[in-house]
Amino acid sequence: TSATSSFVAREGGRFVLDGATFHVAGANCYYLAYSSGADAGSYEHDWVKEVLDEAQSLELNVLRVWSFQDEWWQRDRALQPAPGQYNERFLVALDGLIVESARRDIRLLLCLTNYWEDYGGAIAYVNWAHAAGERRADGHSLDRQEDFFTSQLCRAWFKRFATHVLSRVNTITGVAYRDDPAIFAWELINEPRVLGDASGDILQNWIDEMSAHAKSVDANHMLTVGIEGFWGKTSPHRVGENPIDGAERMGCDFVRNFLNPNLDFASVHVWPDLWLYCDDDCKFEFMKTWIAGHLEESRDTFDKPVLLEEFGK
Repeated sequence: TSATSSFVAREGGRFVLDGATFHVAGANCYYLAYSSGADAGSYEHDWVKEVLDEAQSLELNVLRVWSFQDEWWQRDRALQPAPGQYNERFLVALDGLIVESARRDIRLLLCLTNYWEDYGGAIAYVNWAHAAGERRADGHSLDRQEDFFTSQLCRAWFKRFATHVLSRVNTITGVAYRDDPAIFAWELINEPRVLGDASGDILQNWIDEMSAHAKSVDANHMLTVGIEGFWGKTSPHRVGENPIDGAERMGCDFVRNFLNPNLDFASVHVWPDLWLYCDDDCKFEFMKTWIAGHLEESRDTFDKPVLLEEFGK
């Protein structure tokens, strides 16, 4: 029996597999699905198996991968060239990536879209909605990533995309994605922000709507949101620990976001060289405080695992 024949789940603040604690040792390989769709025999295509082999040799058990590519990002390689249109070639490539990963006892954490414009993401949906003539409630044109979270068209299109991916049947194994334990979990979006929204309501409403939708399609897998972990008004005693001036006005609120019962674990990112202008000792102290603070709040408020999804310079 493959080690990926059972679902990883969570019990309180830990991940479990077949009743035993599951410790995540992973890496961000966001590009793997995209590269899997390259021409067969090309260096890029063949390189994917090299990456998986190396991950296996390092005894990694989870890889975080983008399971989207929208028209905005290299149109000839788009998984979703237009709302509701799907490029089967790249979905078949994702099928293969799931299978090849499972053969190496590696599960995938699959992210469904991106706040940033790399690989399309929120701005692709906003551009589509703009082209369709949708406007903001104040009458202005849709023109920024933040519109993704409030646009009726964007929200409907994203739910349709999520349904399509979560319920897809793998062409190699015949197993629906939602029934496949080789998928570790789903992530709704990478690093969402709603600049200027100190209330946090816009992102929270989106998380509430999309997490309920995802769970209605797939109740088997764990679900998260790939937030960086900025403290908001729910944690006034922590706001001073935020790394960026005004981070509490970026629409995120770590504790409030992950109190949502449809989210099974919390995410934290830490990029001290991007966030801080100070010496290395200062950055190390920040990292210790940042990680410890999120572990403490998670334990004390919602008792869910915390996954340090991204870290680096």
